[in-house]
Amino acid sequence: MPPPDGWSTIDNNPTYNWDIIDADDPVWPGSVHSGQYAAWIERDLSNPSDEWLISPEIELTDAYDSISLDFWCRALSDGSGDATIKLHITGEGFDDVIWNLRDDENWNTFDYRNKTFDLLSYQGETIQISWQKVGLKGWWFALDDVLLSGEGGAESNISIGDIKGGLVQVSAEIKNDGDADANDVEYSIKVTGGIFNRINVTTTGTIETLAAGASETKTTDKPIWGLGSILIVVEANEPFGSGDNETANGFVLIIFVKV
Repeated sequence: MPPPDGWSTIDNNPTYNWDIIDADDPVWPGSVHSGQYAAWIERDLSNPSDEWLISPEIELTDAYDSISLDFWCRALSDGSGDATIKLHITGEGFDDVIWNLRDDENWNTFDYRNKTFDLLSYQGETIQISWQKVGLKGWWFALDDVLLSGEGGAESNISIGDIKGGLVQVSAEIKNDGDADANDVEYSIKVTGGIFNRINVTTTGTIETLAAGASETKTTDKPIWGLGSILIVVEANEPFGSGDNETANGFVLIIFVKV
């Protein structure tokens, strides 16, 4: 599965590259910190890795008094081989490694942990943030809830509003409660359940610009029909900005969805 819009990968290993893992994955339960998906890369016991997950370009304006990068990762820092995860901040004329999993941590359990980095020194620059899996063997790595935030300026604030049913569809309100426009807001609506779990509909999309104080209502793009209880999961996130996720329970009666 490709990364979200604006993100990119560099794939050098013949088998194991950056991918997306689902919270319902039966092999690796617990590998999503929140919501439905996380970035994921496996280890290779035979071939060295040099795999990159690269953010879009981000303009760090002079409006903020503080700028921080926050994310959650599930990882081990030791293990056979020499593979590690490096966190790069790159821009015009610089490529800074600000974190090295193997060198900087002592994690001997495969759990989610939070990392926060001060990026105020990059104020005024246009940067990209990259996670590089490099080396042989090592361990698996999951990445979730990446947030780039600043204080001292206007900010967007993405939230989920009303979740409603209807005739063969579910709708969800995506809101920007902040005082700055939100750009490239990625959203998903996932509906699962029904008798014998026959209902499984996921709709994704991107709102290019959601103005401050505005909202948009998005609906599932495939018909929902069947019989029985359903679970609805709605997520909306601005890349390296605010985000929200909400769940709701409903019931499908042939072609009518009640939430």
